[in-house]
Amino acid sequence: MKAKFILAGCLMAIAAMGVETKFINHGSVTNTAGQRGTVLAVDADGREVILSFLSNANAVYELVQIDAETGNTTEVKLPVKANFTYGVALSSRNKLYSFLAGHILEYDPVLKKFTACHKVNSQSFALSLREDKQGRIWVATTPNCHLICYDPVTDKAVDFGSVNGEFKGMQLINNMAVGDDGWIYVSSQYRGRGGAIIAFNSENCEIRKIHNQPLKIVRYEDGTVWGSKTGNEGIVCRDGAAGKSGRPSVKLDDKVKAHAWTTLPAYFPSGKILKSFDVPNRNAVVYNPATKENRTIRFDYHGGSAHIMGLAVVNDKIYGSTAMPMRFFSFDPKSGEKSDHDAMVQLNCLLPHGTDLYIGAYTGGIIFKYDTTKPWEKVQIKNVDDVKNPKNNPAFFGLSANPNRPHTLAMTPDEKNIIMAGGEGKGGITLFNIQSGECKIIKKEKHSKPNCSTFSVLPLSNTQFLACRGGAAGSLYIYDIEADQVVWECGVPEDIKFIFNILPLPDDKALLLCNNTSALLLFDIKKRELLQRLNLPSKYGQTFYQQGNRGLLRERDRVYLLTTAGVAVVNYHKLNIDKFIPVPNKITAGGTILDGRLYFAALGDICSIDLSF
Repeated sequence: MKAKFILAGCLMAIAAMGVETKFINHGSVTNTAGQRGTVLAVDADGREVILSFLSNANAVYELVQIDAETGNTTEVKLPVKANFTYGVALSSRNKLYSFLAGHILEYDPVLKKFTACHKVNSQSFALSLREDKQGRIWVATTPNCHLICYDPVTDKAVDFGSVNGEFKGMQLINNMAVGDDGWIYVSSQYRGRGGAIIAFNSENCEIRKIHNQPLKIVRYEDGTVWGSKTGNEGIVCRDGAAGKSGRPSVKLDDKVKAHAWTTLPAYFPSGKILKSFDVPNRNAVVYNPATKENRTIRFDYHGGSAHIMGLAVVNDKIYGSTAMPMRFFSFDPKSGEKSDHDAMVQLNCLLPHGTDLYIGAYTGGIIFKYDTTKPWEKVQIKNVDDVKNPKNNPAFFGLSANPNRPHTLAMTPDEKNIIMAGGEGKGGITLFNIQSGECKIIKKEKHSKPNCSTFSVLPLSNTQFLACRGGAAGSLYIYDIEADQVVWECGVPEDIKFIFNILPLPDDKALLLCNNTSALLLFDIKKRELLQRLNLPSKYGQTFYQQGNRGLLRERDRVYLLTTAGVAVVNYHKLNIDKFIPVPNKITAGGTILDGRLYFAALGDICSIDLSF
């Protein structure tokens, strides 16, 4: 069926300009930072220290140097305006290296300061850094597979450009290795499928493509480099070529102290072991093999906050979750009381139901059920049995991995089933029965298209739901649960790739929020027609990406649209903007209403405006 459109041409004047809206920034809900790359070194007195980049809701904002015995902490400002670090390395000279905002950084724990900062490539990030025999630092960057070398002796950095320029798409550089043969080996994974191993001669800059698949590249004690999928059998990379398959006869080179930010180093120079490094809760555990004792050290830092994923109201309180680090929080607007807790995983979607809060979690496509009348208890997930412990609060409710990254939770009108949809993994849809706990997976091939996933759902009845696909192309469809098939579908304009929010309206209408184009669509559910489209001018900001999108809200007969610049009142009868209230803080996530105020997130802060305008 072809869609019918009437472009809403003119936006009405902003009637609310100059109106007192009583904007409030309630501040950060968490006082926690995340770690974005950690190494273990020694200071000027030979004392062992933990060096770690810390991130808040904005970006990496400082480096901390923590004494591994006392916990005494030095906070060091960054020499560049940062985004996020993705990889770190500790050199044989006891220097920390990383790649941040297109700059190679060198930090000296002896001097407690950054000693080098060179801009080389601003449009990239780096998961992989390595040191060669000459002490030079090599960096392979995403997305274009640039290879960069920094020489600490000459204090010069050179960008050799892309070493795999024949591939024009995004390349994810997960790992690299430096062989004693003078060659740099880079594993490039292509976005979508496939990849390559590239060999680069550090002396004459010769480039060779030596393998047509991305492999894990590892250096061994004898200076050889191997590439493998499993970590056991693989191919040897020698003299810029891929050799025969086999197995290494020696151990991994433990002198390579470089890794992605998600990996914590294990050993201090003395042989002591960093068993845990809990930045949000400000403690670390160091194990001494000589005494067989664990020592807990406590440290502190400033400036912590975490990026808010979304907000919801239960029992007159605001609840929400954060990412990097993963936290769960509550905020009581009347008392001002805030609390935040460790989260098990990334909590994407929030669905209030009575005094309970259902939560869709990434990774794994997990649903938790949180009883808000009882305390939050952290779940230690070590195996499935731990997750399914009925005493947990939140309690494990279901697991599907289908989808892996939930983007929406919706409840059927009879309140018996929860529909979960989203992207990544197998990209399916899962129905969770609230009473029995059983789950039914609707496989992706039943409802989706190539390179697409379902990101928003609106139940139309107990057996049918309206859904929006997104990805390579946007589209709408209606799925019948009993018939187990799509019973209707409709394309949308080619420029619309993602619809992350569906808001039901009176008279069998629905409002659709398009995220990549900052547009609204009015849909007639009964006629199954797209009626109108409203494009938002740039002066009103943009719609934002949010997993568990809450950018459209309705209270009584009033519809609110959250954009990055403020809050709009949408006249859905005419599909135009009646009022627009700009806010001083950029809105990054929505959104919920409580006692006449609309609450939203501005990075790590909760903000609100009075809706009496």
